[in-house]
Amino acid sequence: MEQQFQFTLKHPPRRVDDGGVAQLDAALAAAACVAPDRVLHAIDPRRIASFADGGPPVWSVALCPCHDGCWLFVTYGLSRAIDPDAGFDHEMSIRVAPDTDPQPPQWPVFFLRQLARYQITTRRDLAVGDPMEFGESITRAAMAPAEKAAMPDSPMHAIAVVDDPVLPGARRAYGLLPDEHVLAEPWSIAGLVGEIARREPTLTTRLGRGSWCGDPTIVQAVQAGTAREGSSTGALVLPGLRWEPAEDGFLVQMPSGAPALRFCALARARLGFGRNLLLHDVEPAARSLIGLAPSEQPYARVHGDGLLEVGMGLDSPILGAVETAARQPNARGIRFTVR
Repeated sequence: MEQQFQFTLKHPPRRVDDGGVAQLDAALAAAACVAPDRVLHAIDPRRIASFADGGPPVWSVALCPCHDGCWLFVTYGLSRAIDPDAGFDHEMSIRVAPDTDPQPPQWPVFFLRQLARYQITTRRDLAVGDPMEFGESITRAAMAPAEKAAMPDSPMHAIAVVDDPVLPGARRAYGLLPDEHVLAEPWSIAGLVGEIARREPTLTTRLGRGSWCGDPTIVQAVQAGTAREGSSTGALVLPGLRWEPAEDGFLVQMPSGAPALRFCALARARLGFGRNLLLHDVEPAARSLIGLAPSEQPYARVHGDGLLEVGMGLDSPILGAVETAARQPNARGIRFTVR
């Protein structure tokens, strides 16, 4: 039985450029190397209403089977080419490898809508080269709690945003494993994915694939990029990060183990190239913001917004001490003083 949807449209309907839709349909079919009639639209019945009036964030998410069995998904309406009232000039896409089910996966539709929702509500576009982390698998990140279990699980908890290699004007979300994200931090997400694209030109998100960190040539390329260019990563999340005034300066507390080692690697790749680094907790909290600034002379000072600014150089004994402490077994946290 067909499900019926009823709602009251209180404002003018969403504007959609039919010519733009036809052009994107044709481009999507060409990118997938199939006939235009193979393009399907996952339609939300509320799409006649704009997002501000209670409709979905985009007019549609289309999907198309590719010649190699994969699925290519793309939003329709994040850009002005589809919705003249939209705030951006790009659409979002993702290319997904098939699983055991012959039907197209459902999670990419919800995931792309969520990426569009994020950009519209924050007014921040996901720029090429940006990473985005989620607290769970990308296959479940956009689902309502009751629906998560119906989606496949995956260790991929992050994406990289890159230029879509086959759809002009679209930005591709490419799934990343946690160790790949860590590998890229001291250099750049764009650099890492550029190296991946040499081996995987389609940039297909394959949920069950192995880590690219197992490819020595990619690891070497990232290390060379770090030494040559430093890091483009301007901020790092350190769960539980705190600072507090002390008699002889400021006492800083951060997690030990892998997070502390990430901090050391990223700090060196930023400070060594004259770049600042912002450290913060997962959620905003009092005294949880620290900004590192390159400086030949160490210093520490507090700004009125609760930011502790710490000046240090590559030869700072703090980095060496943190790295040593991070490698100690069973360490619960690291504490040190800055002056």
